[in-house]
Amino acid sequence: MGTSIGVLLVTLSLSIGQVSDDIDQEERAFQGQVFQQWWGKGIDWKFEGLPTEGKVAEKRIPYSGYIYPDTAGGTMSALRKYDMAFHEGELLATSHERQDTSLTEMVPRQVTERFGLFGGQVRTYTIMANATPAWYGHCNGWTSAAIRHAEPQKDVTRNGVVFTPADIKGLLAEVYMYNDPQMLAGDGVEINPGVFHVILTNWIGNGSHPIGMEAEPGKEKWNYPIHAYSARTVRHSPEYVEVGMNITYAMSSRGELQQSPRIPRTKYFHYLLHLNEEGEIIGGVYYRDSSRIDMLWVPLRPKPSGKEGNERGNPHLDVEEVLAIWRSSVPSNLRRSWVIVDPPNRAPSITSAKSTSVAENSTQVMQLSADDQDLEEGLTFVAPQQLEFSLSGGADMAAFVVDPETGELSFVQQPDFELPTDADKNNIYQVKVTVNDGAGETDSQLLNITVTDANDAPAIVSGTKFKAIENQLAALMVDFVDQDQPTQELTCSLTGGEDAAAFLIDSKTGKLTFKQAPDFENPTDSDRDNIYQVEVNVEDEKGGAVSQLLQVAVTDANDRPNITSPKSQTATENQLAVFTVTGTDEDDSNESLLFSLTGGLDRGSFTIDSQTGELTFSNMPDFERPADSNEDNVYEVEISLTDSAGGTASQLFQITLIDANDAPVITSTNTPKAIENGLAVLKIEHRDQDLPPQSVTCTLVGGADRNLFSVDATTGMLAFKQSPNFEQATDADEDNVYEVEVGVADGVGGTATQLISVRVTDANDAPVIVSKSDLKAVESQLKIGAVSAEDEDFPTQQLKFLLSGGADQSRFSIDNKTGELSFKQLPNYESPTDKDQDNKYEIEVEVDDGAGGIAKQALCVAVIDANDRPIMSPRGTVKAAERQLVATTITAQDEDSPPQKLVFSLRGGADRKQFAINSGTGELAFKQAPDFEHPGDADKDNVYVVKIKVEDGAGGTAMQMIRVAVFNANDDPVIMSSDAVEAAENQLAAIKVLAHDEDLPTQALVYSLNRGADQERFAIDAATGDLTFKDAPDFEKPRDKNMDNVYEVEVKVEDDQGGSTTQLVNVTVINVNERPTITYSPKVQENQTEVLTVNVTDEDMSTHDIVISISGGADRDRFVIDSKNGDLAFKTAPDFEDPTDADMNNVYEVEVKVEDGEGGTAVQSIRVKVTDADEPDSEPSPDEPKDEQN
Repeated sequence: MGTSIGVLLVTLSLSIGQVSDDIDQEERAFQGQVFQQWWGKGIDWKFEGLPTEGKVAEKRIPYSGYIYPDTAGGTMSALRKYDMAFHEGELLATSHERQDTSLTEMVPRQVTERFGLFGGQVRTYTIMANATPAWYGHCNGWTSAAIRHAEPQKDVTRNGVVFTPADIKGLLAEVYMYNDPQMLAGDGVEINPGVFHVILTNWIGNGSHPIGMEAEPGKEKWNYPIHAYSARTVRHSPEYVEVGMNITYAMSSRGELQQSPRIPRTKYFHYLLHLNEEGEIIGGVYYRDSSRIDMLWVPLRPKPSGKEGNERGNPHLDVEEVLAIWRSSVPSNLRRSWVIVDPPNRAPSITSAKSTSVAENSTQVMQLSADDQDLEEGLTFVAPQQLEFSLSGGADMAAFVVDPETGELSFVQQPDFELPTDADKNNIYQVKVTVNDGAGETDSQLLNITVTDANDAPAIVSGTKFKAIENQLAALMVDFVDQDQPTQELTCSLTGGEDAAAFLIDSKTGKLTFKQAPDFENPTDSDRDNIYQVEVNVEDEKGGAVSQLLQVAVTDANDRPNITSPKSQTATENQLAVFTVTGTDEDDSNESLLFSLTGGLDRGSFTIDSQTGELTFSNMPDFERPADSNEDNVYEVEISLTDSAGGTASQLFQITLIDANDAPVITSTNTPKAIENGLAVLKIEHRDQDLPPQSVTCTLVGGADRNLFSVDATTGMLAFKQSPNFEQATDADEDNVYEVEVGVADGVGGTATQLISVRVTDANDAPVIVSKSDLKAVESQLKIGAVSAEDEDFPTQQLKFLLSGGADQSRFSIDNKTGELSFKQLPNYESPTDKDQDNKYEIEVEVDDGAGGIAKQALCVAVIDANDRPIMSPRGTVKAAERQLVATTITAQDEDSPPQKLVFSLRGGADRKQFAINSGTGELAFKQAPDFEHPGDADKDNVYVVKIKVEDGAGGTAMQMIRVAVFNANDDPVIMSSDAVEAAENQLAAIKVLAHDEDLPTQALVYSLNRGADQERFAIDAATGDLTFKDAPDFEKPRDKNMDNVYEVEVKVEDDQGGSTTQLVNVTVINVNERPTITYSPKVQENQTEVLTVNVTDEDMSTHDIVISISGGADRDRFVIDSKNGDLAFKTAPDFEDPTDADMNNVYEVEVKVEDGEGGTAVQSIRVKVTDADEPDSEPSPDEPKDEQN
């Protein structure tokens, strides 16, 4: 029982009291309900009462079945036999399985990982995977079958087809593949250790009943049947018990076998249970070293495909037929002693009446009822099956519908006794109903439904909402009909409504009228909204009646609007506004009134706002210039007022225009310009509209610069008091824009003002040349000096300098911006080029400010004598051949008279030390002859740099950087590779000819064959020099000219400057050992030891001792081999039905090695397929899959 046996389990660090994961009440209730349903008693939660060990009876240990992986075709082998037996060979069930095992589309799959001290932390993410992965199979089908069924024992024949035990197990796996099980725990949620312990100890320990498990947490993948467990416990306190639990389950076999083995496997679980004060298990947590599983479950009786719980199963497989085949393969005594969890299915029974009567005009018929009293034969209570009702026949089946779950039977449409729609028109409707228990059993019953007559209440067919125009009595006509035959006399009356007292109704015709004509503007209905409510009742002779609440909306009758403004109006000239037309409307004030111009002699002079009635002149009216039709300043216009219902009122108005004084108008510009240094600005222009014209006076009334101006009151002449200076602005903000406000008055109150901005503009000043007119210039220099000038304008203008004349103008140039004056050519005092050759050059310069201001000046430039520097040649780079001392001769000239003696010297340069120079002649020479291939210059590029200086003795010097480029003389290439080489037989490569070119830069070398006794046996790569045989040489069969395996060929190397060299090469072919080869042909049947003879060939000419041995392979211990002749054999004759190879798939693997004694070896892996003695030989099949799939 659940007491400590004194064995201390390896306990991980745990904080007692802080780790319990309690079981919620919903889970406890679920476990209790399921266990009660299956076992007829309550589940035991007390730890002390639960066994520490449990197992099923020996005969109930589930067989280790085959998982039938989908990648290997699933159960198609068994289904082909089923199709032969029950579908006349048409592969219906097989095709469904083939399609089911080929679903390879990518779908999202959820992956769950656990981590942390107790594995209690969960990380979940989604990946894309095949809908049918490689491991997918029927492990849940086999697990269900092995729990519910004893293993088939013998062959069963149906319709001439023999089903072996292996076939029957495959059919069982297929029918259970997609059937729903009874879930006990898990299914995507981690199983609480407390629940795990209670389920194992109650179901297996107390009930000796195997249960299924999903072995991999977080995934629907590996299913196996658990049939035993053993637990060790350590009590840490009254509340906590540590448990080490080993469960035993049946592992799947690696193939489809006639009689399956029992292969046990175990899983270890390590957890801490939490107990309450009564000793009941209330929770627990796993230790980190504990296994986890995804779910625990028990299989249910299989259902046909398409039924709830097996929606995806094989529709071409009869579940009952498969179970019948199984029963025939198992001895009856074993079947009777094998306790199954589902009872034999009994057909349900319809218990409701076969006939009933219903009154017309209702769809409800009756409530169907049925019983399903399936009980477990000799066992405990199981839940009733879900019954499903349907219509299955009857002459009037189309007239009915039935709720499949509740059995509520109804007409599709309400039946009408007067217009029967049953098949024989006698109001007796026939329909056949069927009840199905979902497990293949049904019950049917033919019902007779009699429809009886009922008085039909009359029907009001007119609407419920009406309109009536005010001031009329008539409201509406109530329309009604009677459905009965014969038609009865109907009577109308008023039975209610908030406004019933306002109406009368004709009881025969249904005409509804107001007692008093309604007034829209003065409603009398209850809520004063002009919607009158009254209830009308229509009754037949038999008491059938119908009532209807009516709404009568009284609508308005339109009244014309009324214009209330006086017909005569006045308006003052020079104003657009006249007056606002007013009007009223007796109708609802919510109506919109619109004003418009509809006539009058002067209609075109006005506009009116259609919404407000505001009347305005189109153009400003002028009393002095009347624009009305008869020019008497009395304007006539007709105005109309229209309401939204089309009511219109019109009125002719006379508007008298009255005179008003016109203010004068200033017409002159307000932005005049004035040139600096002047007083006058502009004349203020103005006009007076009055007749006769009035006398106007001008004044200054404001402006920031008012004090700087004066104005003539009579003439309006505006002037500065003092002349403005553009360069020294005196306006308020000193920007040369003077602001002054002028006013004009007509003497009778009319005035006008204008702010004037007077822009003072600049008057251009000619520039002034301030530089000297007599200049001096030293010979041999271009620059003389800058001509300078000033500009008084502000801002200062850009001055432009140019040459405008002079006898020697052509000898000079001037920078037009800076005034820099230069000679075009260096002046030579000894050879003057001015016009009169006296070294005094005459020129005239001009300065232009771009605004018309110009200044000119005549200049005299006197050239003075100076010592002339000597001039050297050559310049730049000279060439010199390698291995010579003389590089070049430096020459120089002296322009002075008389010529001075020149002296040459070395003054610098990176390679100065490499040279010497003759000071008198200027001959430049290398101290040592240069070598192009071994340059001695500083940067090793064969360009020697040296600086030369020449002096005239009077301070004149010149320097020149000379670059002496040493050029190369071509060298023949040199072959560096050996003239005698060895080459192994059986390969093309002979030697790589290596050559070197001393020239720089290195030239491209070209390789070729020149001659030689065996030249035709070779080829050479022209670019790389790779010398190869055209055909691989064979030492045993030499093909050189004298047959001694020494091949002679002469190679030639050329550079691209004509240099070349040759070499005679002797290539000696040497012998190499050639390893032997193995050939074989493995074909073996069971019950014999002979396998094959390993065939070996050796290409070498000499005879070697060949040794053959076994060197490896998963099944090497099953074989022996003759080391001389290569005969490979089994040590013991193999048995197809009892394979002994490593993976038990009848494919034996062995590795054979052969050695020739000279270091040559060959290794070959051989796969020997053992076939059944009764079957033809076949090629080895792929390894069976190693994993199972749910």
